[in-house]
Amino acid sequence: MKFRLMLGTLAALLLAAGMAGAAVQSGAEFLDIVQQRVDGGEITADEALVLKFQYCFDRAQLPADLQPVGMAPLKCGTEIVMEFEKRRADLDPAVAHQLASYLEMPQDAATDIYLSPSGKFRVSYTRVGNDAVPPADTDGSGVPDFVEDCADYMDYSFDIECTQLGFKSPPFSASYPYMNISLNNLEGIYGFTQPVANPPGMTRITLDNDFIGFPPNDDPDGNALGAAKVTAAHEFKHSTQYAGSRWSEGGWNELDATWSEDIVYPATNDYFNYLSFGSPISDPDVSLDECFRLARGM
Repeated sequence: MKFRLMLGTLAALLLAAGMAGAAVQSGAEFLDIVQQRVDGGEITADEALVLKFQYCFDRAQLPADLQPVGMAPLKCGTEIVMEFEKRRADLDPAVAHQLASYLEMPQDAATDIYLSPSGKFRVSYTRVGNDAVPPADTDGSGVPDFVEDCADYMDYSFDIECTQLGFKSPPFSASYPYMNISLNNLEGIYGFTQPVANPPGMTRITLDNDFIGFPPNDDPDGNALGAAKVTAAHEFKHSTQYAGSRWSEGGWNELDATWSEDIVYPATNDYFNYLSFGSPISDPDVSLDECFRLARGM
């Protein structure tokens, strides 16, 4: 009830301010508008966090003036997860519970499990409903090709980032031999990474269930698989960051994860879609601190 009242108050505030009617063109623009409203005292930081979760997971709840044109995805939801984890204890309990529910691993009876060839990634997916993965199974293995591909992308990301480049590995062990990966229909993000209780330093990753409709890229295997590749590389880099420093670097985490896309899958170039708003490419005179802030939309 408190959460519904908060949403009602937020919607009334925005309408009273006369801001209804102008839809946003990109995830970066959305974050910039929300931050401007926080800075201007129009909404609180807690209300802004609710809006960010709605953009990622529940867009029907967004005020009309913050509805995106088309998909307009955020490149990554992990920084929003970071903000939530940092501030969770200070949030209204009803709000904290609602936001946490967006991040829960689905407990669907129809969920199937596939273990990656390395054994390090346990991929949960479903063949039915809103979260269904593409059904094609060209090799007749009984596992959809898309699931096998995502598992391979996670294995390859581990090999490049940890084995070859030496970044901190998540704490795989005999007791915790794999990381959980979920494939779910994400409304407004490519994927996200979040901490788990055990073992310390471990995370789990959620990727979109098909990457259909996302912006185009240059990958030779097509836009959807290209987006899946770089999201695996990007989110796994967040996992290595968490294992090594518990995300203590602030805005650098997102730039580092975007860099990893170009290292692991250099042909894909999906991040090119996100250089036109507040990046050093589009705005070379912007300070590095400002680039870190604007990188949240990448």
